[in-house]
Amino acid sequence: MALVTGAMAVQVFHQPLWSGILAVLVGQLLGGACTASRWAPGPQPGGPRGLRSRARFGSPGALPSVAVAAAVYLALFAAHLVLAGRSLHALAPNVPLGAGILLAAVGSALLCLIGRRLLHLLHRAAAVILALGSLAGLAVVVARGLPADVLTRGGFTFAGWLAIVALSALWQPALAPYVADPARSLPRPARTAAAFRATYGGSCLGSLLPFLAGAVVAPACPGPDPVAGFDTAAGAFGPVLLALFLLILLHQGALTLYRAVHRCVELTVTAPLDFLGARSRRRCDGAAVFSVREQAARILDPLRPLYPEDVRGFADTR
Repeated sequence: MALVTGAMAVQVFHQPLWSGILAVLVGQLLGGACTASRWAPGPQPGGPRGLRSRARFGSPGALPSVAVAAAVYLALFAAHLVLAGRSLHALAPNVPLGAGILLAAVGSALLCLIGRRLLHLLHRAAAVILALGSLAGLAVVVARGLPADVLTRGGFTFAGWLAIVALSALWQPALAPYVADPARSLPRPARTAAAFRATYGGSCLGSLLPFLAGAVVAPACPGPDPVAGFDTAAGAFGPVLLALFLLILLHQGALTLYRAVHRCVELTVTAPLDFLGARSRRRCDGAAVFSVREQAARILDPLRPLYPEDVRGFADTR
């Protein structure tokens, strides 16, 4: 997504390359402070953000923040699916774009179902893969030759420049939900200033590289789609880049879906139960257990003659 957003500086806002790079840099430096401030407290707050919000404001007061987080995750999930579908369509033109999006959704859901440990393992590998892939793709595109007017194409406008700054800066706060809870795993004596500096530098550099790669590669793209354009501009290395982008987008989609499901469950299940109160919750739990017990009995009753004697006697006392 950062690659596509960086390409917008040249393709959508028609800024010169130097102006787009400067706007991206300013936006990342401004927005990185928001992301770093979310990580800076480290393990000091204690519990997860959702539990702290409910303890501080109660269930009704915590619902707005949960709803905003759910909306952010769902929007990012949809964006990742579209880009993954485009990557798959560019990699295999016989696959329609709609089918590619559906396949990306299925792949992300399967990764999400496997579990949290796999997602975090892939998350560590994805950062390295994205950095190496962006550098390799950028080097290949530059080596193949950029257009002669790459530095002078477009015209500077303050409105366009400010729009790029805003897009680049807003990119960083969108990452805040991803870094708040993992910050709890930092060592207990972690200092706030050290955590802020490390997160600020890491988030800015990590986002700046694909942003700049998109801005530099955009003039060499023959069409308006930067994903397909990257494939064409990179030549024989293009399919490799598309495959890397597809894997990273599937992982990011799975991670976003995993967190979106948690927030939606909190909105639709946990919060209504909190409104019911403790006594009503116990009644609902008892009714649910009784219903499951009756359904299990109906299913297992035809198999009663197959039970061993000791199990049959225990089943008769249910």
